[in-house]
Amino acid sequence: MTGGSRLAFSAQKVLDHSRDTLPMKISPEIEKWSWVAGILGTIVAILAFVGPMFHDSNSNQPGDHQAAPDISGRWDIEQATKIALTKLQGTNWTKLAPDMKGPFDHKGAGQYHLIYKHGESIVVAFATITKGDECHACTPYLSFFEFEKVSDGWRLADPDVGVIQAGNWGGPPTMSVRVIADDRYGIFLQPGYTAQGWSFGEVLIYARIGDAYQKIFEILTDQDDPDDHGWVSEISLIKNDTGFYDIAITRKGEPKADDLRYIDGINVDELKWDVTDQSGNIRPHDKYRFDGQRYVPTNHSE
Repeated sequence: MTGGSRLAFSAQKVLDHSRDTLPMKISPEIEKWSWVAGILGTIVAILAFVGPMFHDSNSNQPGDHQAAPDISGRWDIEQATKIALTKLQGTNWTKLAPDMKGPFDHKGAGQYHLIYKHGESIVVAFATITKGDECHACTPYLSFFEFEKVSDGWRLADPDVGVIQAGNWGGPPTMSVRVIADDRYGIFLQPGYTAQGWSFGEVLIYARIGDAYQKIFEILTDQDDPDDHGWVSEISLIKNDTGFYDIAITRKGEPKADDLRYIDGINVDELKWDVTDQSGNIRPHDKYRFDGQRYVPTNHSE
């Protein structure tokens, strides 16, 4: 018998005893309210008994009893590196990257501090390549390890191992990791080309969409001729209410404003119409918005 039912039974017995022993007549109205009081007492007793049981069952929700952090206390890049290397060395690279052969070299490729809407993390990047491969076409695989800030340290989220292949000479390309949504980061790769005074650069953005990394944006960012005339771009991320941030691009000529023109002859003509209008003139401003799979232009300032 539960605590609540014992209390209900005792209340009923007191009421019965009152009717048997007191030498007075109880009005129907008073008797009715006595029954109400008994019922209310029973409900309170049941809640008092059952309440702690519900509290105990809910106290095991995520976040109440978090697992121990992978890095206790303050951030420690040495510990983070050891954790990442353990993951990398335990990966079946023959299966993941059949174009590479062991033994493998795992090179650090930077750490990036990210501030999200509801927290912060640090991403540690690595580039994996066959040891000794340093040719121009030797392209490593990039891995990213995000450590989330928790109350008592830093905890490793799901590691992304070998998710992008990019770079040359056995090393990673120029890159950065930036917040592109309230709860998501993007990998900004900045490959470039230089030959006999001609050069160009571009930006490619990769992000996890579902269970895989995808290229969600690519744009030509600058050109330069042998006389050092050309143009450059500035890329900004703008917060909005759609999840992924918008991308705003501003372009200007260098060293003079009238150098803002497309330079033909550099082998990037497939990217020309992403930065020029129908007359072939470079647009000074562009804006892009994520459509669920990639970034698409929303307006072109002629």
